[in-house]
Order: sequence, then C-alpha cells, then structure tokens
Amino acid sequence: MRGRKTVFTASIKRLLIETATANSYNRRLPLTEVAKQAGVKASDRSLGRIFRSLGYNRCVVRVKPFLNTLMKQKRLDWEQRFQDWAEVDWADVIPSDEAAFNCGQLSGTIWVTRKPSEEYNQDCLVPKFKKLTTVMAWGAICGSQKSELIIWEAEDWGKISSETHIQHIIHPVLFPWWQHLCLQANQSGYIYFQQDGAPAHLSRMTKNELQNLGIGPYIFPWPPSSPDMSPIEEVWKRMKRKITRRNPHPTTVPELRQVIVEEWNNLTPEVIQGYTSSFPERVGDLILAEGSHTKW
Repeated sequence: MRGRKTVFTASIKRLLIETATANSYNRRLPLTEVAKQAGVKASDRSLGRIFRSLGYNRCVVRVKPFLNTLMKQKRLDWEQRFQDWAEVDWADVIPSDEAAFNCGQLSGTIWVTRKPSEEYNQDCLVPKFKKLTTVMAWGAICGSQKSELIIWEAEDWGKISSETHIQHIIHPVLFPWWQHLCLQANQSGYIYFQQDGAPAHLSRMTKNELQNLGIGPYIFPWPPSSPDMSPIEEVWKRMKRKITRRNPHPTTVPELRQVIVEEWNNLTPEVIQGYTSSFPERVGDLILAEGSHTKW
C-alpha cells in the first residue's frame, strides 16, 4: 500500500522558495538545508516535486566574468552608443580574439551510454592528464569572412606580449586583411577593428603601431568584461565542441594543432555570418539586462 502524499500549503511552498532564493549563498544550498532553514520537514522527493512544480530546478552554475557596478554602467553606456546600429553596420566590424585549447582536455559535460557494470570500461572514461599543455590560437571574423588562423608558436615566439603580438599577428595577418576588407567596404570605405582589453592589445606600443598602420582611428570601443558581446567567442566555443566530439580525440600537441586548423577551415561563410549577424540581438539583450550578464 502506498504511503499518503504529504500536502503542502501555498504559504509553505512560498516560504521554501523565498528561503532558497534569498541570496546567492542560499541558492547554492541543498534543498534539504533550505527546508531546515525554513523550519519545514519534507523528504528530498517532496522538496524536488515542490520546486519543480513552481518552475525551479537544480542546475549547474554558469561561469561568467565578474561585473561590478562601474563595469555594468560602462556596458550600458556602450550599448546606448550602438543600440541603433543595424546588421549592415556591424558588418564593418572585425571581432578578434585569442583562444586557449588544452591538449587532452574534453570541454563541457560529457555523457556516455553504458551499463552499470561498464563504469570503468576504457570507452566509458574521460582521460585525466597530470599536466595540460595549452595551445593558443588567434583569429578574427568580419561579416561572412574569416582571417588566417594563427597558432601561437610559444617555443619560438615566447609569451604573448606587445612586441610578439605586433610581430606575429598585426603585421603578417591583421594589417593585410584589414586593408583587403577596407577595399571591399561598400559605403564607408573603412572597417573597424575590435579587440578585448588584454595587456598586449592596450599597451602604448601596440596602440602606436596600429596608429602608424592607419588602423588606430578605427579601433572599435569595447566595454570591460564583455566577451558575451563578441561573436568570435561563439566561434571558439563551436570549435571546442567539434574537437571534443572527435574520435579519436587529440592527445598530443601536434594532433591538437592540426584539428584546430581543420575546424577553423571548416567554418563556412554561412556559419560565420550567422554569428556576426547576432550583434544587434546581443546589444538588445544587454539593454534588457541593464548592463548585467546576458545569455551569450
């Protein structure tokens, strides 16, 4: 005979929700601890049923850059400056960035289909490496086009600094590509260049060099801690997902370098256009978030 289901009143349900969502600390508490703080006695199953019935679930926490009040205001100021830009305007902007790919690391949550007895089968495991080797890459997109991909040769070039950034990215790749895009520009005759606030990007040496090359006046203003506004980040995420699903998965640096280049080459103009055309929606979401975090 089944046990009788405990009935919880609307006031008790409301108390549980208010306790669970009172602050960031409470939101991370197990539901049993939430019930304890609220003075409510209930089983795990009952608590789960109550919260699900009201639209609440236990979820993996999203990781986002820290934003203080000043950062949010700067993001809002930036949004107000460009909120009227249409997709055709954003087509004259080059989003660029570096990305880190870890050799042997599978990004994201990995699911596997297996029996209980197959838990430790080789094909049901994710390998863990004692020390991950990072491969850095630089790339840029504009409209439906992409730049040459640069795989950073750390052993020969050293760390990314103002000098090495100028020598291995700006001069051989960015500047010629920017000139090419400017010649293609329909009305404006010029293209804006966007980069984040990395030290090598914002140093006096880099700024002076970009000014000497004629790019300086067309550096696109960028708010702090705003990777969610740049579609190049979606490109890196896509590539990492594709690499994660590769079988066999790259476990050496040469293998990883090869598949990074392959996935960059696999980006079609339609895929790139799909990302760059999201600029207006990103700005719109920033308005709704009042400068705070967005879904991007």
